[in-house]
Amino acid sequence: MTMKSAEQVISWVLEAIKRERKLQEYGLLFVIKFDLKDLTSKDPNSPSIEDARKVVYLLEKKHKALEIADIDNPKEREHHEKNALTYRPARGTATRFMLEINRKKFDEVYTEYLRVSTHTADGKVLECGLLKINLDQGVIRYNDKMPAEISPDDKKIRFLVFLMENKKVVEYAEIAKKLDVNWWQEGLTNKDVARDVQFLRRDLATFLRDEVSMTNREIQKMIINKKNIGYKLRCGK
Repeated sequence: MTMKSAEQVISWVLEAIKRERKLQEYGLLFVIKFDLKDLTSKDPNSPSIEDARKVVYLLEKKHKALEIADIDNPKEREHHEKNALTYRPARGTATRFMLEINRKKFDEVYTEYLRVSTHTADGKVLECGLLKINLDQGVIRYNDKMPAEISPDDKKIRFLVFLMENKKVVEYAEIAKKLDVNWWQEGLTNKDVARDVQFLRRDLATFLRDEVSMTNREIQKMIINKKNIGYKLRCGK
């Protein structure tokens, strides 16, 4: 096991739960299928199945963030379908669960352990006000909202990182050259590439709103457009 602390094991389980597809949703609850054996076998940085299982039980017993049903047993699966997971199976060696997640409690626990996901000793973390990106972990987070996964190679993320790394107005042509927008070639002017860069800004704004839970006002306040010139980030109040 490459994990170094209990906090990291908890963080791994929380991230794994968040990534799983929701099977059902009702009110403040949603249901997922959770296979520890499958998940740990795919991730070389995963904790042991035993440690991960302990965390699942901890999330139920201590944090009240979820309810558990063991889906290896057909009777328990049938009970889940009829009674919304009110049955609690015997603890032991289960690796496959149906989890009913309490959104509010889960978010509280997630926020508590979020620093493990977004701050590592050797991770590259960029910040702009309440927005933080950990490129090594592939995570972006705004304030205390749920973090979202990112690909550092995604063009809209590269655009955001380029702005975060520059503490000044970055011209359209600079952005186009850096990100190879519109088949960049020497001699193109701000006017030539402005429209393409503006589309990139639109895609970034959509991502920040839909995936990072920033409001339109927060996005507009952070990403400043200098007409006919380019963009800069406002990271202070």
